[in-house]
Amino acid sequence: MSTEPARPSDTSILAAAGQSLRTVVLPNLVDDHARATVIHLVGLLRYLAERGPGRDDLRRVQLAAGLELLAGNPLVAPLWPGEPFAVAGAVLAAAVRGVDPAASEVRAVLRPILVAHLDDELGETTPLIASFRGQVADG
Repeated sequence: MSTEPARPSDTSILAAAGQSLRTVVLPNLVDDHARATVIHLVGLLRYLAERGPGRDDLRRVQLAAGLELLAGNPLVAPLWPGEPFAVAGAVLAAAVRGVDPAASEVRAVLRPILVAHLDDELGETTPLIASFRGQVADG
């Protein structure tokens, strides 16, 4: 059994820093730029405390699976296998205005995967919008 005191969690440290900025620093600032900067920092601290684990590995696997389905596609074949994010970006750039079956297939397979990634990311980062508008969230 350890006799050392419990170490504060990262979440509690971030919450304390945000609370101090909100209740001590912010009320004493008169400079508009300094106030806006502190409000942004409060939002970033809250985001950091509340965000989930990184999902890049999962997203890479999902893109790779989509690219594997497209391995025979003439837009994908010259680039795949490769780094999934880079290949997906290059392939979509090549397909963006294409009206041919290869371009349509690329969009049909990769778009739902990437839209799901974007929706997930937006769901997590949307609370930052208030702080970038100069609003301090409670909490």
